[in-house]
Amino acid sequence: MFNKNTPPQTLSSFIWYFSKKRFLNLTLLAIAALVWALDISFRSYMLKILLDRIAAFESTYMLIIPALGYIFSSILLNASFRFYDIVRLHTIPLMQADITRTMTKYVQNHSYNFFQNHLSGSVANQIHEMCVGVREIIKIVIDRFFANFVALIIAAMTLSSISPIISMIIITWSIFFLWITHYLSSESNELAQKFSEVNNITMGNIVDSLINNMTVKLFARNTHELDNIQKHLNVQAQADKDLEWCMLKIRAIQGFAVSTLIGTLMCYLLYMRHYNLVTVGDFALTISIAIAISESILNLSEDFVTFSESVGQCKQSMELITQKHDILDHQDAQSLKIATGAIRIENMTFSHASTMKVFDDLSIEITGGEKVGIVGFSGSGKSTFVNLITRIFEPQKGRIFIDNQDISLVTQDSLRECIGFVQQDPILFRRSIRENILYGNPHASNIEVIEAAKKAFAHDFIMNLPEGYDTLLSERGVSLSGGQRQRISLARAFLKNAPILIIDEGTASLDSETESLIHKSLESLMHNKTVLIISHRLSISTYLDRILVFDDGRIIQDGNPEALKNIPGVYAQLRNTQI
Repeated sequence: MFNKNTPPQTLSSFIWYFSKKRFLNLTLLAIAALVWALDISFRSYMLKILLDRIAAFESTYMLIIPALGYIFSSILLNASFRFYDIVRLHTIPLMQADITRTMTKYVQNHSYNFFQNHLSGSVANQIHEMCVGVREIIKIVIDRFFANFVALIIAAMTLSSISPIISMIIITWSIFFLWITHYLSSESNELAQKFSEVNNITMGNIVDSLINNMTVKLFARNTHELDNIQKHLNVQAQADKDLEWCMLKIRAIQGFAVSTLIGTLMCYLLYMRHYNLVTVGDFALTISIAIAISESILNLSEDFVTFSESVGQCKQSMELITQKHDILDHQDAQSLKIATGAIRIENMTFSHASTMKVFDDLSIEITGGEKVGIVGFSGSGKSTFVNLITRIFEPQKGRIFIDNQDISLVTQDSLRECIGFVQQDPILFRRSIRENILYGNPHASNIEVIEAAKKAFAHDFIMNLPEGYDTLLSERGVSLSGGQRQRISLARAFLKNAPILIIDEGTASLDSETESLIHKSLESLMHNKTVLIISHRLSISTYLDRILVFDDGRIIQDGNPEALKNIPGVYAQLRNTQI
């Protein structure tokens, strides 16, 4: 079963999961391939009968039946190909869409750490390669492996009527041919997987460079980026050359094997013809079937290249599936129910991988509806603190409660639906401004979208854009200024109207005048909400009930802003510095 807890662990189980949903369609494809397998021997047999009757000087009437049989077989074959195409276009595109959606859903449920350690471009490329790879694998298995195997069996049975020795030559040669091809393809499989791996790394670096294009320009590092990409391209080119050299050896051996088969059969048929043991039709039947079978199996060399590459690509992509999620919903997880929005942390310990502890046995309570500022120097643990509350990170020890509900026992989606978040560096989608704001509440009306934008002081600048709310933003929203992006992010939070609100430097990108207006809006937005505000700019303290001062993962000061400003410590130091 494919779900976020028990994904397929092998490529075969992965393909079967998506294939069984369309088993009937795939069976119809196999039937169409079976018609082709039958046609190889049937048309050749009709030709044999035709030639034998011509050689025996039989009447024209006796030639009609094999001639019609030959023509009918050709028509049937063409009809089966078109039938195959129709079934395929109703099967493969839907399967690819299903794979893309399922893998994307699975990847989305990986933790934040996963995306910190994997390039987005590489991940997207692996999803694409899995779709293409599965398509090619299914096509080759049905069109080539299955069809050629059946064609070989039927051909051997047909030729045995002429001479069992000819049938044994064909079968023995085919077994040897497939064995040596399989033996040689094991190396090509490894090389294809290596090529897929380095190709993903190359694509990931290209996407990373393009995404950070502004940084590249500002530092005048175009040449540096091209040199970096060229290093990866050199590795990729070498991997490609190794794969192609391996395939060249396979093709040379296979070509020699085909020539050997045709030569052996030709000599044996000439020997039998010398003793009148075969007819002209038998001669034509044997050679035509041998050529058709050998060419079909020879074409498998190219199919083995594609098959090996596809298997290699898919195995590389399987890393996304076989990697289990770091943060999972409990088996019996329920939806979070918010009453007051009270937050309680008990004996929480957390550390990032391979780093020192951020928090060690931290405990604190935040009353429902309380407005709390989280301040401290950079690296003191402020952002990590709120990321633990939203389960972006999972503590190694201790528990976090919201309204007495352990957040590790509720669904992640229900937890985050109850939390509005304004990011320090808001990233917008390459969609319209309306769609970006609606992200806070996809079911909101147009009036509600405009009202949220007005509260965030975004409505005026939006209306001055060419298409207003329908203006399409560039990638990551970089066509807007930092302040404009921040205000759209705030509008998104207004629209969500969650009972718990987290603001990470929510006014950091705004000028002083707009910041003052936003503060007034925030006062309204905070009403009846539990609010956590991460900020270095302490001008927001007017609206706060409480300040938590973090330092090296510890809360060193906790109290009312008015009281803390008169107490020597980090808060007073920060405040005096800003003043």
